[in-house]
Amino acid sequence: MNLWQRHALSLIALGLLAFVFTTGRFDLPETHLWNRAFADAAFVLLCVTLAIGPAARFVPALNALLPLRRELGIWTAVAAAIHVGVYLSGALNWNALGFFADFAHHPPALFRNAFGVANWVGLVALAYLVALAITSNDVSMKLLGRGWKFLQQQSYTLIILAAIHTGVFLYLVIEIGHGVFPPAFWVATLGAAALQIAGYVRTVARQRRRGGDSGANPV
Repeated sequence: MNLWQRHALSLIALGLLAFVFTTGRFDLPETHLWNRAFADAAFVLLCVTLAIGPAARFVPALNALLPLRRELGIWTAVAAAIHVGVYLSGALNWNALGFFADFAHHPPALFRNAFGVANWVGLVALAYLVALAITSNDVSMKLLGRGWKFLQQQSYTLIILAAIHTGVFLYLVIEIGHGVFPPAFWVATLGAAALQIAGYVRTVARQRRRGGDSGANPV
């Protein structure tokens, strides 16, 4: 696949996921319907993006999908930005501080509940996701050198933050209108985690075997 085909496929995947996650939520106000649909789509796309690499270690045919990770990551960031933008415009009237403070009181008071904690975690995750998306190109790779690889490898931190943000909203903040997302959340989270762990174990085992083989051969 060329660059534009990978972008097209990633965009189609995003659109399909967002549509699927509207299922069972049509009684919600439009702001919350699309805010949640794109949030859920972003989370699942993130998990899929991080699962492709370790999955390819077990199924070589999936190596063909490795170049797709870059475009999937970019469209994950787009979905997350849409998620924030929809809520920011429809529920907060473009007051970004409303994610972190209650402006119904005077003076405004910082949220000290699950909603506030989840939003702070989400802010960090979004900033890191945008940084990954912006640097997901050959120019950034050359400019950043070793720093580029280090930045990309910290994506595991990102998925932990995203899982915390999503899980808190799913089980501690939002009480209704989950639609079909709860099982998708667990399948995506546990699936990505299992593949990452299995891939790591496989890599370590191979390295030890190679080390043992080289040690067994006399010089």
